[in-house]
Order: sequence, then structure tokens, then C-alpha cells
Amino acid sequence: MHGAALTHTIFLPDGAAVVEMFPRAGTWRVFQHLARMRGLGHESWFNGDEGAIRTDVNGEYIPVDAAAVAAAFRKAVAGVR
Repeated sequence: MHGAALTHTIFLPDGAAVVEMFPRAGTWRVFQHLARMRGLGHESWFNGDEGAIRTDVNGEYIPVDAAAVAAAFRKAVAGVR
């Protein structure tokens, strides 16, 4: 899921790809730009059902559409320079 650990993008090997997963729709593109500057593939996945997000004392639980995320990975890999 989207977070500061995406800064590890700078250490990925050449030919790697990044799929940035957002719990809510947004336009923060810092990691997209970082990946592109490095020549890495990049795609974003946005949770399309914010009403399905469940919250409790431990945090948020975001449903993930596995087929959509797999498609984003395929597209990200195809975008590698």
C-alpha cells in the first residue's frame, strides 16, 4: 500500500517495476516521478470502493481487487525502458 517505504524505489535494480497502491483516489505522484527518473516501470492502483474500507483500533483494511492489481503489474513491467 502507498507509503514512505516506496522511497526504496531508488535502490531497485534496472528493469524493475513499481505498482503504487492507493487506498483512496489521489494525485500524489512523487513515486511515479522517482520511478520514471530511474527508468523503472510504474503504475498506480486506486481502491475503487471507498465504502468497503473498514477501520478499527488497529488501522484501516482496504479491499484489493487482485485481478486489477495483476493487470497493473503487467502494465508496469511493460513500461520498463
